[in-house]
Amino acid sequence: MTDIRNIQTKEMVEILEVSAYLGIDPSTGKEKRTTRSRFKTKAAAKLAYNRLMTDFKDGKLDANKVKTTSFKMLYQECLNHHRLEVKVSTVATNRRFVENHVLPVLGSYKIDKITVSQCKKIVDGWQKEYKQFKYLRLVTAQILQYAIRMEYLQSNPMKNTVPPKTNTVKKRIFIQKNS
Repeated sequence: MTDIRNIQTKEMVEILEVSAYLGIDPSTGKEKRTTRSRFKTKAAAKLAYNRLMTDFKDGKLDANKVKTTSFKMLYQECLNHHRLEVKVSTVATNRRFVENHVLPVLGSYKIDKITVSQCKKIVDGWQKEYKQFKYLRLVTAQILQYAIRMEYLQSNPMKNTVPPKTNTVKKRIFIQKNS
């Protein structure tokens, strides 16, 4: 059951909107309905409807699938879980590395939009600046691995990066802040 209708935007432009009943969601038992708009032709609207139907049937339109959107939110969730598994000193070390070095770089990224090439550039930047860049890469990969376990991601882009070879160039050493 699909409904294609004309609507008018604030700019007084006529566009098409598709309202669609996709079926019953097997995980909740409730009806699944959705709306898409900003189509210029009926053919484009029908194509979008057909894609929605196939995505729903393939299970790609799960509303509960991505609860965590940003890397920072994922880190908070991962940290709560991590506290239950390791010593307090390990949590403190990981927090210091992540909050001082990883979150300023990746914190605002959407986790499903992080690519291997972005991760490679980040690791290369860490290698130029820090002596313990491999640990930063490891901790970041662990956070993204948690996203895989929670089924937020399909693959870990940080694990697919190749760590650069270390040179004997002087680098900054981490200095612990006195709190």
